[in-house]
Amino acid sequence: MPTFFSRFGEGQPGRNPRPVEELPTAIYCADLAAPVWGGARELSAERICIVTPTTFSVASIARLVLHGGSGPISVRAQGIWQRYEDGEHAILTEFRLAKPARAEGRRIHELVSRSLQEIASVLVDVPVADLDLRDALALAPAARRRRIRSGRVVRGQSEEGDHVASLFVVAEGCVSLHLAGSGPERWALGSIARGAVFGSLAVPTASVREVAVAESDSRLLEIDRCRLDRIREQQPRLALRLDAAALRAASQRYREALLAIPEHPG
Repeated sequence: MPTFFSRFGEGQPGRNPRPVEELPTAIYCADLAAPVWGGARELSAERICIVTPTTFSVASIARLVLHGGSGPISVRAQGIWQRYEDGEHAILTEFRLAKPARAEGRRIHELVSRSLQEIASVLVDVPVADLDLRDALALAPAARRRRIRSGRVVRGQSEEGDHVASLFVVAEGCVSLHLAGSGPERWALGSIARGAVFGSLAVPTASVREVAVAESDSRLLEIDRCRLDRIREQQPRLALRLDAAALRAASQRYREALLAIPEHPG
């Protein structure tokens, strides 16, 4: 399905929010009698990004109540943009937050810090990247959490799209990878699990793309094109290691797939 509701913004995540573990969040809109429940994916003192199973109007001022940490956090908010995430079959909405009280701001900071530590622990376990804790903590703010339902395409369904140039790390679940050309043919590359890297520079040619499909309900970390470009500008050494890790992982998959092809004499 295409992106929609773009009239409220550019349809791209803001620079301020940091990734958090999906925090239960109640969204109170002026035109709704009951709250819409979702999960906060990205959070800062200025912005929040929430995933919900259904759409709602983001044009009116809303009150958000986050349930996490030591107790609920209530803040006023204004919707910025909203879009459909096909791989998750869900709606992603970003809000601008009114300035929180000092105590609430401190609790938001604690939630974000704890989440970045958790993401860094996943990145350190990526063997092909060989990241130390310092590198993992530097990379963690750029990673966006994704929950992909079993059977949904993660990336590569078309030659263009929001996720075609993203780098992914499997945090939980199983993802199968395939090579696809301009026709209906596909060549299986195998399945990958926690700690595996795919995407970014791993596409071999312009006419052949790598397709990733969730084989089970999976949790992924995604670094999109804009954030990868920012890392290349600000932390070139770290960016080089990421690019090398993606190419190394892809090369190994392609080699194993070629070796698995049976020989036909004559």
